[in-house]
Amino acid sequence: MNSKMIEKNDILNGLETEKFGRTIFSFNSLDSTNIFAKSLPKNEAPHGTIIIAEEQTAGRGRMERAWKSEKNNNLLFSIIIYPDFRKEKVLLLPFAAALALCDGIEEILPYHLKCKWPNDVLVRGKKVSGILLESVYKGMELERIIIGIGVNVNQNNFPEELRHKATSLKNESGKDIDRLLLLRNILRALEFRYVQLSEYPVQFLLKEWKMKNETFGKRITIFQSDFSFEATMLDVAEDGSLLVELNDGSRKNIYAGDVTLQENYSPNLNN
Repeated sequence: MNSKMIEKNDILNGLETEKFGRTIFSFNSLDSTNIFAKSLPKNEAPHGTIIIAEEQTAGRGRMERAWKSEKNNNLLFSIIIYPDFRKEKVLLLPFAAALALCDGIEEILPYHLKCKWPNDVLVRGKKVSGILLESVYKGMELERIIIGIGVNVNQNNFPEELRHKATSLKNESGKDIDRLLLLRNILRALEFRYVQLSEYPVQFLLKEWKMKNETFGKRITIFQSDFSFEATMLDVAEDGSLLVELNDGSRKNIYAGDVTLQENYSPNLNN
């Protein structure tokens, strides 16, 4: 199902958005949708432009990790936005995107998806989608934000090292998923969440994101470049940073890194 390339007219037919997805660049194969999105002149890439590819030869996720994806089975796309709000809200775009992915997927599948800080979407504890945001500056001014999104849709197999961490919507549901319908749902949800972030206090969006996170109050390991440390997850601040309590009782805001839940953690009741 959906084994053919997704093209511009396929997406536009039935798309329910005002701006998101109205300008489309579609490819059978591309090095990276984010790289292409950064290279487009502004006059060719209005707000909400998407770049979609069936295959990426140099796709990557956060922390420069390679993003592996079976051709014609998943969704790999980037969306270009020109934020119309202050910098503090720009920092919350990963949360808006994660909620939009949950919105779009849950319209098709009866799952309650979860969000993991800073920008992963999980089904039954396994990663089904990732988000990579990149900023493009013109001089000292922020010109655009590129939101790169990968969704494991109909992929059956994963590399050995990822099988316990990643899954696909097909693997979880046992059925082929209509990629076009899913993409249209996600684009509509992305536009809604963008407007929500733009027009309302950040607490509205953060409250919904927090309801989809299950690690508050739990022990986590935080990985930052070449080192890691343990902490207790307390909250997410209004700037998107992770508030944690360190082993010495002090508190710290984390702005970048990966988080892993310590599944086998049990508190020392003698302390």
